[in-house]
Amino acid sequence: MQVESQVVSGSDIDNEPEPEIEWLLDPYSDEIVEECSMETDFQITPIGAEHQSANDHSDAIIKKLNDDIKKLQEKVEILKRKNHALTMQVRRRDEKITKMESLSSSKDKTTPNICERCKTSFSLESLNGIIRLIVERILERGQKEFFNEKYEEELKFFAVQLHFISPKAYRFVRNELENALPSEFTILRWLKVIDCEPGFSDEALTSIHNYVASQNRLVWCQLLFDEMYIHRHIDIVAGKVYGFAFLGNAYEGNEESITDDSGDGEATATQVLVFMLVSVDMNWKLPIGYFPINKLAAPEKSKLITEAISLSEKAGVKVLGLTFDGAPVNFSSMKKLGCDLATVDEDFYTISLAVGCGMREIFVHPDPCHMLKLVRTHFANNQLVDRDGAKIDFKYVRLLHEFQQNNGAGIRLKGNKLTSNHVEFSQNSMSVELAAQVLSESVAEAIDHCRDVLQLVEFAGSEATTKFLRICNTSFDVLNTHKSTHKGYKAPIVDENCEAITHFCETAVSYFTDLQVEVYDKGRGTSKLQPISKSQVKTGFIGLRACLRNLPAMNVKMKHFCPEGFLTYPLLQDHLEFFFGEVRSKLGCNTNPTVMQFRAILKRLVTCVQMGQLLENTNCKAQGGVVPTLNVKSVMKVERNGHSEPKDVDVEPIPEPSDEDVFGDEVFAVHLTADMLMAKVRLDCEVCVTICETNSLFVTKLLEDVCTFGNNYFCQRVKQIGRTQFLKTYKEDACVTYIMTSFKNYPTKQNLMHFIEQNTHFLIFLEPAAKMFTEKRMREELRFFNFKISE
Repeated sequence: MQVESQVVSGSDIDNEPEPEIEWLLDPYSDEIVEECSMETDFQITPIGAEHQSANDHSDAIIKKLNDDIKKLQEKVEILKRKNHALTMQVRRRDEKITKMESLSSSKDKTTPNICERCKTSFSLESLNGIIRLIVERILERGQKEFFNEKYEEELKFFAVQLHFISPKAYRFVRNELENALPSEFTILRWLKVIDCEPGFSDEALTSIHNYVASQNRLVWCQLLFDEMYIHRHIDIVAGKVYGFAFLGNAYEGNEESITDDSGDGEATATQVLVFMLVSVDMNWKLPIGYFPINKLAAPEKSKLITEAISLSEKAGVKVLGLTFDGAPVNFSSMKKLGCDLATVDEDFYTISLAVGCGMREIFVHPDPCHMLKLVRTHFANNQLVDRDGAKIDFKYVRLLHEFQQNNGAGIRLKGNKLTSNHVEFSQNSMSVELAAQVLSESVAEAIDHCRDVLQLVEFAGSEATTKFLRICNTSFDVLNTHKSTHKGYKAPIVDENCEAITHFCETAVSYFTDLQVEVYDKGRGTSKLQPISKSQVKTGFIGLRACLRNLPAMNVKMKHFCPEGFLTYPLLQDHLEFFFGEVRSKLGCNTNPTVMQFRAILKRLVTCVQMGQLLENTNCKAQGGVVPTLNVKSVMKVERNGHSEPKDVDVEPIPEPSDEDVFGDEVFAVHLTADMLMAKVRLDCEVCVTICETNSLFVTKLLEDVCTFGNNYFCQRVKQIGRTQFLKTYKEDACVTYIMTSFKNYPTKQNLMHFIEQNTHFLIFLEPAAKMFTEKRMREELRFFNFKISE
């Protein structure tokens, strides 16, 4: 009982409030409670502020320590590099000492004496240019650290040009010179800073602007444009697609002009349209843009021509005229711009364009070389009649060749150069030399000699033919003056011969205007005469007529800028033909490059490479040297670790098709293996490592699901928009993102608890799997597409 009473009393004591705090529980004591709460808050606030201040102080200390650690790490890296440099220097010194000791201990004492004599007689001052730079680098190898040293500009140009001519020869020379030349990787790194994307080049136009600013005078140029055939091939490099037709900003969406005949979206390019500026004083030339095309109509081409003239004028040069070949679309483009070369007009053949605040008159100058070849072809295949009704017949040229052959292989009357290739020229129709030697003064004199001196009956009535040959010969001489030392009509236009050349131009223009051609009327079964300017064979004749009509006016405009005489050779298209020869010389003269290869070769040609007289097997021959290319310099810095892929600037021949390149009607499905994925995955999580070790089917199942989903996605996209359009609009990042987004709930569906809790760990597997599949699938798509277009 006592115990129970004690317990009860104890509980009563515990439940009773203490007298000191009893007043706090009084509901009527509001003032006291409020005062107590204020005191309590006053005591807590300083404690929280002190705690926050301590946290800020610790964060500042940690940040300072991290900064100190980072600085120390940078110092360690610098010291490591210095240590490596000193180690290599000591190593080379030891090798040199060992070599000298071996020479001194040799029994044969003649070698040191010979070396000593060479050393005393040899002098660097006796060397110049590249040889001296290379020898200096070899001799000073022990004193300089070459991996951090910049190469001289002259040595850089030499290295890029030698590597362009032959990479194998470059590797051999570099090895023999003890690596004094830059490595191939360094050359490719130099070229990565040049853009050279399809379209007009901002870098080329900027280089021209800087050149014009340095001259302090007007710089007149001729604008040339022509097409070069390329190999139909699609490449995807660094996320960019190369190989489809591209017309730049001048193209406003007319799909019909670049649509493939198969109707499968945008066409693959079969040609490259190149625009080039050539200085009238023959100091330089430079391509200002290129456009991969398939079939280009006159409206689109006229827009590109207008844009090229406008950009050239903005760069500071004055465009004198346009030069182009005899393609029908070129003449249609000129007509679209307001110059119809088929019309007979007393005015000059020009186009008027608004440039800046005024109007500019641009002369239309069809390439005389191409026009001469067309005239020769039509002269051989058609019956021409002059203004007097006399017939102009190619049979007299054939008779002259037969007469010379029958009377001895060595007979050449009046120095003519007729051979079987001149008469039967179908296999050599592109040779300007053969055409010029047929339409020559020597052939005309030889025919006159056979008619008047030898009195051969076969040559009776050949007077009109010889007159035609002489006018064509003189016309080509006037339009192809390239040396100031030549005489007669081949001389540059100066005050002394200006009147005679102007008179001849007027006579030749009138002669070509009055020419007629016999046309056979199938309906009536008879032949009739038709003016040459309205016939189907008019191109070459109206082209020469336009050149001769404009030549006196062009001379008047250039008279004050050419004190030694106006040369017409810069107006020819030979400079663009030489450029095409330089492009083809990289892969072989009979090999057409792809768009990607053309871009890589163009980078070399506009920066360092000058082929000059090394060109062979071109349609025209260099007269007085090839006009050098103005070097383009980029404002971009050379990055040692750039993001550009090696294929961006590398030039490799297209491999021959193999058995693996034979496809059916569709691309094969792509599959990946677990080993391929695990080689690219880096695991830092022990749980992830355990999952891969214990559950080996996880990676295999993930890859199977990714490949199945990806193959279905690619097939659906190709069916929806077509394979051509799919490749044209392909973005690797977008495809990878789409696959990863579609698999965001994959851990939940497969009940992978660790990856549900740690979603970023699942991305370690998913992202490389999506990238590997996308890259491999696109390679298969490209192989399939290139195989189909090459059939």
